[in-house]
Amino acid sequence: TVGVGCEGQLGDLRAMVGLDGGTPHEGPFLDYQGMVAPHLCETTVLTQEEREEHVEDFFFRTVHLGTECWAFAALSRLSVARRDALCGRWRNAAAHLRTVARVLEYLGSHVMMLSSMCLSDYLPLKVEIEGTSGAGSLQVKELRRALSAMLAPLSHAAIAQCPRAGPGASSTEHKPLLPSKGSFRKSKRSLRVLIADTDASDDGFGPAPPGGAAGGEEAFWALLRVYSEPEASPELHTYAKALEGAESALLGRFFHSHYVLACGVIGSAARGTMNREVGGLRATFGVPVFPILDQVRSRLGQHTDLRLGANKGKILKHLESTPPPAAAD
Repeated sequence: TVGVGCEGQLGDLRAMVGLDGGTPHEGPFLDYQGMVAPHLCETTVLTQEEREEHVEDFFFRTVHLGTECWAFAALSRLSVARRDALCGRWRNAAAHLRTVARVLEYLGSHVMMLSSMCLSDYLPLKVEIEGTSGAGSLQVKELRRALSAMLAPLSHAAIAQCPRAGPGASSTEHKPLLPSKGSFRKSKRSLRVLIADTDASDDGFGPAPPGGAAGGEEAFWALLRVYSEPEASPELHTYAKALEGAESALLGRFFHSHYVLACGVIGSAARGTMNREVGGLRATFGVPVFPILDQVRSRLGQHTDLRLGANKGKILKHLESTPPPAAAD
């Protein structure tokens, strides 16, 4: 085996907390000084004269910096996933999305570590970090837009596979009542009001392929067919489910945990790092990333409830009417 190069430092650290120094490594070592350059790392830390010391300053900064790093990793993976989706590599793209979901789920637990801090230590540090982290983080603000950009390839592919889906189709099987047109516009308008939109860049989240918008009636009908007949488009359905997982992790785990943390630490009526009331953070997880997928699922559920209304309560009634098995002798 090859040593990392900091085994001696780790042994010293173990001794400081009362553990044995461990078994010395006798094999070759990596060039720790050349790879890590600790003398350069030291220049990134403010001197005692340059900063005001706080009891939990290092912990506070580490959690926030870790959030930035993981958010950057998620954005990078989303960029790769979008390129795969645009090339029709749906399963690869879905795998990347599942990785993004795991990162975001972890971040939900990661930020909650700050709830262990003493309020008297937390509040002065919150002032120092104002506008640069939390709701003000550039990485975090980009997550919603980057994830929402993942829908366009699916919509265009679904339309291409089912161009006549909708009111003009010959079959009546795929003609559920479409929500009113205003509901689509309202969802988009809510997103614009509640979530700050940013311009697309050349990082893999650029303009969607030609052929119309990612939402609207045509996309609704096409996506409805993807959900109602998953065996007809298994790769698109797999990708759609991966989008759902990433959306759930972003809203239900990361953004919701951020709101719970802020309420639990500084209170819902207080102002966070962007000088906005903490209660306003509800908008970050209360608005779906993919409104059209939400409407597709709702419509499919309504259609199924009507079609199978006679089966309501059937499972429980069957269990209640089935006699228990005879006891073994």
